[in-house]
Amino acid sequence: MKSAGQIWQKARPVGQRLLFVFLTAIILTFFSERSYWYITGFDLLGAAVFYAFPTFAFLWAVEHFRVRRPAPLFLTAALYGFLVEGVLAPILYADGLFGWFHVSYTSLGWHAIISVIFGWYLLHRWMLQGKLGWLTIGSAAFGLFWGAWSLVFWLPENLNDPELLASGADLGIWSIGKFALYAFSMALGMALAHYGVSRLWKERFTPTKWETGFFGLSLVAYFILNIGISTPIAWIKLPVLLLAVFAGLLCNLKREPSNTIFDDLTGSISFKHILPTLAMPITAVGIYSLAMVLQPSEAFLRDVFYNLTVFTQTGLGWVLFAVALVDSFRPRRASS
Repeated sequence: MKSAGQIWQKARPVGQRLLFVFLTAIILTFFSERSYWYITGFDLLGAAVFYAFPTFAFLWAVEHFRVRRPAPLFLTAALYGFLVEGVLAPILYADGLFGWFHVSYTSLGWHAIISVIFGWYLLHRWMLQGKLGWLTIGSAAFGLFWGAWSLVFWLPENLNDPELLASGADLGIWSIGKFALYAFSMALGMALAHYGVSRLWKERFTPTKWETGFFGLSLVAYFILNIGISTPIAWIKLPVLLLAVFAGLLCNLKREPSNTIFDDLTGSISFKHILPTLAMPITAVGIYSLAMVLQPSEAFLRDVFYNLTVFTQTGLGWVLFAVALVDSFRPRRASS
């Protein structure tokens, strides 16, 4: 019979990996959900449990396909986005089988670019390297974007959206104090998750077959029950997108050494290096407060903050996805 010490030695690495996945999910959830719409409330941790499943798939893909360059990293980011919007939610299928607007928005334009590339990779690397200037500028820039985007939910169609009302969203124009409490608490949770992740980060992400099977089968089961039965086109559209991603990643796998991008992100972050991320809520609240004073018109909010943002992100998402695929398939010269 195994002793308690032996059981602990076997269970400890599993617990550490699950905590690593959960903390990473907190980071991605902040950028994917909580900065997207504040009206859904303060529940960052509960939402992160839900997002832990595509997060696990993303981390597994980075390790399994030996991702260390920007192009394959974007493909794994696209994988995360497609699973969020094609498995956890049916957004990918909102414009039908041959409609491709929602393939990029929000899967690529938001989840891949903002959540993974900026929120997960760049921020963590800047924190780890102590690049406080880049960290402050990047955080402030995102805060400006966050504050401006939050004003989109002042539009009449969002203030009276029946689906949002049915979901229990806290619709309405929040007070500056309430929005400030939200912005600072959510951003602090994200920053502390980066700090915690750095304490658990290893050069390799090596889940067991049982862990991989649990997360993988859970995603498949959720897709079948939540999406597949009610949305038949999902059986075509999602596999086509995943096939494109995995084809690019397989090409990358054949040409890469054994190391991954995890090697560049391993190490402990100093607590003081997470402080510049407070520029996010500071600038977001500043924009929100300014809008409360100026009261921008409905046309301005729709044309500048909504339409311009959405179509810019959508176009950029498609461009980066195409570039990532071309780069992955293109033969590379041998280097010394």
